[in-house]
Amino acid sequence: MRGIHFLLFVLGFFIWNCSAANSVQQSKPFPLGEYQYAGFDKKGDKIVEGRLAITSREAGRIKGEWQLSKIGNPERIGPQTGTGECVGLITE
Repeated sequence: MRGIHFLLFVLGFFIWNCSAANSVQQSKPFPLGEYQYAGFDKKGDKIVEGRLAITSREAGRIKGEWQLSKIGNPERIGPQTGTGECVGLITE
């Protein structure tokens, strides 16, 4: 469950960051597609990689799936590996 919350946080930050970057330009709808993801530890070593797929967009809601795998043998990685469904909101 903590992994899902982590992914929703990351996805929400990504959406917020994209919308902030686009606020200067004309507002564009959130693009559907697959996105590569990488997570790093405090030393900067990659410990997680995978993909986030946004498969649908309706009335400010996005849906998709995620698949993340651990890289190497990190000491304290947490529960953010595996697969699952993701759901998020887009707000102005």
